[in-house]
Order: sequence, then C-alpha cells, then structure tokens
Amino acid sequence: KTRRLRQAAEAEALNAAHDDHNNNLSIPSLNRRTIKLRRNLFRPFREILILNRNNFFRLLAVLAFFSGMSTSGDQTLILYYVQQQFNFSDQDVAIFFVIIGLLGITVQVFGLHLMTEWLGEKIVVVVAFFFGAFHNCIYAFAATKLDIFLAAGIGSVTMMAFPTISAIKANNVNECEQGRIQGALLAVSSLASAIGPITLRLTYEKTRGTKYPGSFFLVATLFYLVATLCATTLPNDQTNSLNQEQERIKETNCSERSLLIS
Repeated sequence: KTRRLRQAAEAEALNAAHDDHNNNLSIPSLNRRTIKLRRNLFRPFREILILNRNNFFRLLAVLAFFSGMSTSGDQTLILYYVQQQFNFSDQDVAIFFVIIGLLGITVQVFGLHLMTEWLGEKIVVVVAFFFGAFHNCIYAFAATKLDIFLAAGIGSVTMMAFPTISAIKANNVNECEQGRIQGALLAVSSLASAIGPITLRLTYEKTRGTKYPGSFFLVATLFYLVATLCATTLPNDQTNSLNQEQERIKETNCSERSLLIS
C-alpha cells in the first residue's frame, strides 16, 4: 500500500513538472506570468482536494469538520454563558480553566497513548466524540456551578480526537504528502472554527429567554453525535496503526518467502 502511494505521488509530480516544462517552452512571457499567478491563487484549493482522494479521506474530513464546529463553539461561548447565567467570578473562571488544563494534560499524556495501544485509533475517536456529546448535554441542562465544572472535566476526553484523526491521516499518505494532508486538515478545522460559534450564537439568541437557556448546547451535541456515527464506520484496516503494522509485517514476510523460493 505504501509503495503504491509513493508511486502515485511520484507520477503526479513528474506529470506536473512535464506540464510546467511544456508551458515554459510554448507560452509567451506575459501569459506565463498570468498562468503562474492564477496557479498560485488556486493552489490552496488544489491542495485541499487531497481530502477528496477517496471515501476514507472524505469521512475523516467530515469528522474533523463536525467535531471542530462543536469544539470551537464550546470554547468561544461557554465563558460568556457561565458569566451571564451563573455569575461566575474570576475565581470560578480560574477553577474552570485549571480543571480543563490539568485533566487535558492527563488525557493527552497518559490516556491517549494507553487507549491507542489497547483499543486502537478508531475506538479512541468514537469515545472522544461520545464524551463530547455527553459533556455538551450537561452544559445544556446545568443548574449549578458544580455541573459546569463536571462538564468541563468530562469534556477533556474530547482532546484525544483531533491528534488521533491527524495521526490516522498521516498513516495513510506517502511521506512527501505529510505536510499537504496536515494542512488540508487544519483548513477544514479552521472553517469549522468559523461556522461553529456563529451557529451556536444564533441558537442561543432563541433559547436565552427559555427555561433552559443552555439548550443551545444541544446543537453541539448533535454535531458530536453525527461525528460519532461517522467514526463508527471507519474501516479498521486503514484506521488502526496496529493493523497496518501487522499488514506490513505480513507483506515483508511474503516478499522474503518469494525471494527464498526463487
């Protein structure tokens, strides 16, 4: 699989170089500058098309988009919400961020590595999104400051999602495409970071005067549930690095046996 990806990337690079050479020979200088400018302007759109390479990449892009909308919406609006609805003081805000920071470090340093080894990347992503939906439900119906602190702690589990998705993408492209795939993933996340807060903000305008003003967080819950559903459909052979390593070992053993037989 890695060999095929490398060959495809090399062929694509050779074709691009051949086209550039032919253009330089046959196109006047002014037209060449125009084409070069146009190519540079549209290059970001061509680079992000790597996410449309196959169904697996498209599915990962959907995961990053929906989870990014929820995460950015939470991070942007939660502080304003708790200050308005729960009268959070400076000390409460400090406690809130300490909980997120300490538990986030613990999850990233210890939980992510252990769960990836034991359960595989697919289950890690599913678990992270499930906890993301759960902690947004708590935000939606929180009645006390303690509920907010509890939701913040549970939400730290969602921090495992993005690095895991990034690693999955990196494991399925050639070495020369690592920067391209990571840049495309960040572009999708940036788009989600713009849309997510706007969506939740508009919903909050509708729920602010109701009995449950925090019910706008249910929109973020819905985003996470969509991401969770998509994550359950990820193929194990392309998602879990342990399975990929076992396949590479099998291919190596088969190649060695073929050489010995020949």
